[in-house]
Amino acid sequence: MNRTSVRRLFYGTLHAVVLVAVTNLVPAADIPDRRNIANGSVMLNDGYSDQPYIVKTDDGAWLAVTTTGAGVEGAGGQHVISQRSTDLGKTWLPPVDVEPARGPEASYAVLLKAPYGRVYVFYDHNTDNVRQVIADKVSKGASAFSARPKRSSSI
Repeated sequence: MNRTSVRRLFYGTLHAVVLVAVTNLVPAADIPDRRNIANGSVMLNDGYSDQPYIVKTDDGAWLAVTTTGAGVEGAGGQHVISQRSTDLGKTWLPPVDVEPARGPEASYAVLLKAPYGRVYVFYDHNTDNVRQVIADKVSKGASAFSARPKRSSSI
């Protein structure tokens, strides 16, 4: 075994021992399972809330966007809000409207953090106030799920 291999083995073992020692300071029964919703924190409790997405900002805070509204999903007033947490999600600052509740519905927001730190939010906005979607007509005997037309390839 060469010197580099011995060094890797020693430091790898040392890290494992330190990790085990630190982990054993707190009994496993005293560490709540963060995957259990009962051990979580409330971000927003204001009627309908769905699809929270979170990114970590350059200053270490968490930035979240959520679709929310006073009614149920799809009701008027559904809009997108943002919130910040500086304590790993234990508490959240009051929500800030990305789109106001009084405008057309806004929903399905997602966040994108650019490599230089700026955060963008993309979401659906019902600008045209669409209330129904008209499907394509299906010819008699055809299935709505029939095969798509083949693409022609020209080389």
